[in-house]
Amino acid sequence: MKDVVRVGLRIPYELNTWLILEAEKRGLTKNGLVIQLLWNYFKERGINDLNCSSTSND
Repeated sequence: MKDVVRVGLRIPYELNTWLILEAEKRGLTKNGLVIQLLWNYFKERGINDLNCSSTSND
């Protein structure tokens, strides 16, 4: 596995509840679902190279 970092998100209670229930339906953890959603977001936009050296921190 590549290096990983911990990320904390402040999300509305209702969104957290939805994520938990949706993850259970898919047989995933909430973290696994969020990662899957993020990867799908980038793939749908044709972003396959996440080379951070070419992005800014705005």
